[in-house]
Amino acid sequence: MIWKSKRLGLKFENTGTVNKPKIKVNIYSQKELSKYFIDSLIPEIRWRFNFDQNISEFCEKFKNDE
Repeated sequence: MIWKSKRLGLKFENTGTVNKPKIKVNIYSQKELSKYFIDSLIPEIRWRFNFDQNISEFCEKFKNDE
């Protein structure tokens, strides 16, 4: 991923449960990233990967699919 002209590697890890979803994100970069940079990246990751999207209706509709 490129964010603010920096090339980043992102590794997502599921650390939650079905009832309490939680994602851990490891961020890799060639140079150390400032706290300000990481704090500005978090909302972008949430938006880009739809982490705040409510998909409960979708899950309910297709819960019996195999």
